[in-house]
Amino acid sequence: MLVMVTDVDTDEDRMAKLEKINMLMKVVKEKDYEIASLKNHIKSHDATESSHTHTVENADKGKTVMQESQPQNSTSIASLPIQ
Repeated sequence: MLVMVTDVDTDEDRMAKLEKINMLMKVVKEKDYEIASLKNHIKSHDATESSHTHTVENADKGKTVMQESQPQNSTSIASLPIQ
């Protein structure tokens, strides 16, 4: 009887492959955590920026002025003259 064997893994080969798979799964979990942390950071940063925008009514000429705090703690004011 003739038996042909090809591409046979030993137990050591299988264990090495399982270790590599486990290592990759760990890396993926760490990257997922990192991505989630960055998303939360961006979300909280965006929420902070949006909470710094205020609308102020100018009593002198009935103009609406948008006031927004910049990250450098400066304030920019824009207005349009009414004719």
